Amino acid sequence: MEFGNGGEINMRKNLLAVFCVLTIFASTAPIFAADTTTTTPVVLTTDQLAKLDAAQTKLNDLITKIEGLKTTYAGKKNTKGLLTSLNQFEKQAKRLNTAITNYKTNPTTSADQKIKAFQFKTKNLEWKVTVTEKILKKVTTPKKHHPIKKPVKPIKPIKPVHTTTTVST
Repeated sequence: MEFGNGGEINMRKNLLAVFCVLTIFASTAPIFAADTTTTTPVVLTTDQLAKLDAAQTKLNDLITKIEGLKTTYAGKKNTKGLLTSLNQFEKQAKRLNTAITNYKTNPTTSADQKIKAFQFKTKNLEWKVTVTEKILKKVTTPKKHHPIKKPVKPIKPIKPVHTTTTVST
């Protein structure tokens, strides 16, 4: 069977059409897939609520610390990039704080995993802010100028003590 030019073009068009249809089906497949996430509301225990409250307290303290650092180092030389980082950390802390508040009002069955994730993210933000604070201190602290000291006089070499040894043959 010989197709010629017209047959090859039709075959390519058909192949392209089949490919497009398959792509469309593949992109809509997740719509029909079963929902595997569990969003069943649960009641948080007092221990879980205490952990969430502790994380929020740390985040609020962190936000206060960031604001203090920004006012302390604003306008100082060589701090622009670090202050931008602090702005990002502040946004992350506020977002995380909001996420914890939303989770407390509507908790799901994966409570322990969520709480651990919140605690991890809080610790991570605390570490980032602490490191940035140390760098800010180092960058803005003026370097000490050591005065030129008088040159140290060289020590006179010690003359070896000659002892007479007798060599016996």
